[in-house]
Amino acid sequence: MLSITEFLEARIAEDEAEAKQLQGDMDFGLEAAGDRMLAECAAKRAIIAACREDHEDSLTRNDDTIELGSIALYALASVYSNHADYQQEWAA
Repeated sequence: MLSITEFLEARIAEDEAEAKQLQGDMDFGLEAAGDRMLAECAAKRAIIAACREDHEDSLTRNDDTIELGSIALYALASVYSNHADYQQEWAA
C-alpha cells in the first residue's frame, strides 16, 4: 500500500509528463497550460517536502485534531480521489 506522499509523487510525475507534452504543442494556449501545470507540480512538491519535515508521514488523527501538514496532504490527494490507488482514509 502506498503512503499518501508516495501516491502524490506518482500523480505529480504523471501530471508533469502530460504538461511536458503540452509544452511542445503549437497552440500557444496549450503550451501556456503546460507551463502552468509544471509550476503547479513544483508547488505541490514544495508542500509535500514541508509536510515531510514536520512529521515524516505520521499522518494520524488524534482526538479529532488534524495537523496542518496532514490537512495539506489530504487536500492535495483529494484532487485524485477517482484514482484506483486513492485511499478513502485520505478524504479531507
